Amino acid sequence: MGLVVEFQEEQHSQPSSLFDRRQTVSGVGRGQQRHLYDARKRTLIPEHGLRLVVIEKLAFAVKSKRIARLHMQDIAVVRQHLDLG
Repeated sequence: MGLVVEFQEEQHSQPSSLFDRRQTVSGVGRGQQRHLYDARKRTLIPEHGLRLVVIEKLAFAVKSKRIARLHMQDIAVVRQHLDLG
């Protein structure tokens, strides 16, 4: 089975004035569009025989809104999400 790994930052789970300030061409807000696209990915990717693994930014150690880049801990987070133990 193939694998799709998506890293999601905060705008996928909460409103973001930076990313949501404009409407899309289709007339919906960007936050709503992102929600629709995320739902489509959760449905369509498995329908194509692929496994979707979503890793949210807050799964990693964050310092000053940035991932702290702790190599061994980062690897452990990814392994956990991939069910590699």
